[in-house]
Amino acid sequence: TRREMGIAGSRNPEPVRSAGNCLDFAIQNGFERQSVVRETNLLADAINFGVGSVSIDEIQREFERRRSRGEILTGELGGIAQVTTPDVLSEERAMVEWARSGRGKRKALGETREARETAFQELRSGGRMPDSRQIAAVEHVLESQDSVVLVRGKAGTGKTTMMRAAYEGIRAGGKEVHFF
Repeated sequence: TRREMGIAGSRNPEPVRSAGNCLDFAIQNGFERQSVVRETNLLADAINFGVGSVSIDEIQREFERRRSRGEILTGELGGIAQVTTPDVLSEERAMVEWARSGRGKRKALGETREARETAFQELRSGGRMPDSRQIAAVEHVLESQDSVVLVRGKAGTGKTTMMRAAYEGIRAGGKEVHFF
């Protein structure tokens, strides 16, 4: 039969999936880069993963079972149903606490004159004329004594250019830099 042929004509049958497997897959993938996801997106991922093996009703029942047991946490943001898990929430809280406890506990990354000069030279390289916000952001990164330094901005505002300049300055000051 076609089911026995599996993918690309192999003789290995496709694995039979349960609603739990499908929800596990959606949770693993959904929370890989986000702490909170839309409920509809999580369910859609689970349903897509289970096509041919699991019904939508089975996935919804499994979702409700996990929600009632506290394995999935739900809430609304802007009128849109959102979900997370206790494990993800715990990781998030630990990261926030680590960042808070590291305020003012480090040496500035760009404390040397060479670091600052290199950073601002890089910021102006290629004929760029940085605006006051980019300059302030580079100064923030170089002068911060916090364990975690965040930079936010809209698309196209120069965050990458600014971070490249800060990176070069920090390296020129003799420090190693890791981005993630």
